[in-house]
Amino acid sequence: MNLTPADKKRFKQHMDAKYLPQYVHSIPAPPDICEAVENLLKPRVLDLLPLSDSQKTSDNDMLARMLISTDFDLDETEAKLRRYLKWREQDRIDGIFQETIPPDILHPLTGGFCGHDNEGHPMYYGYWPPTHILMPLLKKYTVMDLLRSHFLLMERQREACIVDNQPQVSVVTDFSKAGLGILYHWGAVKAIKEMMLYDDKYYPEHMRHCFLVARVKAKMHIIHKDRQAQELSKWIPLDQIPIEWGGTSPQFARIDDPAYKAGVYPSQRQPAWQDGITPTEQLDAEPPVKREPQHPCRGPHPRWWHWHKWFC
Repeated sequence: MNLTPADKKRFKQHMDAKYLPQYVHSIPAPPDICEAVENLLKPRVLDLLPLSDSQKTSDNDMLARMLISTDFDLDETEAKLRRYLKWREQDRIDGIFQETIPPDILHPLTGGFCGHDNEGHPMYYGYWPPTHILMPLLKKYTVMDLLRSHFLLMERQREACIVDNQPQVSVVTDFSKAGLGILYHWGAVKAIKEMMLYDDKYYPEHMRHCFLVARVKAKMHIIHKDRQAQELSKWIPLDQIPIEWGGTSPQFARIDDPAYKAGVYPSQRQPAWQDGITPTEQLDAEPPVKREPQHPCRGPHPRWWHWHKWFC
């Protein structure tokens, strides 16, 4: 597709909240861009239309996202769209809301929604569990089992965008409890890589802003834990941030709540985790300490072993 950089910039503007609803409802701003979708891309994928995606805003919207993600390469867009629909069918993504995911996976790996950012996009807040919670999961379940919970939260985010009539979602993820030890565990690294790979391949132009809460400084809106509320308030009103995240909103709709419904926030939140322990309290819990058994005649250090052989 022969588009100038200016054309590409105008096309990408359709993903903004103030442009996309006009495009979805066939009231295009630059006619040449819409013509590119209608006349150049659609004839290639007529056998796929209408797209079998229960969370799509429209066929034009999904085609636009795919075009942007491939830098307007028609051949790659067509191939990516076919892979996307095949994946949704094989992995039963349209039925993910009816699937029963084990609670011990769902609780640590998913968060919930609360309010909107300053641009009106729905806000999703999630935790990345610490090592002492994640490692037992990786021993008990496969990486694909963990990915099912990730697919669920991605589809919930898309659902929230449809309910709020917004094209994208903003995400705040708390990595402050995970620690660097997670980088030395191959299973954890593999799970993170797989999640990022699926997001890149099958959820194009999905995220508006990404905020990472950590204890170190880095790029991508990484926020220090001690200044979490102050930094988030630059982008999100305090009354739209949950109390656990430093805001003032008592409303927080967790995905794993059996009564969860998109766009409906409970007026008074009850503890969602078992035994009345909130997510923050459970994440703050100290990991179990592994103690080495000691011989009655020696200390914990192994160098005392050769002394005990002669005197004990």
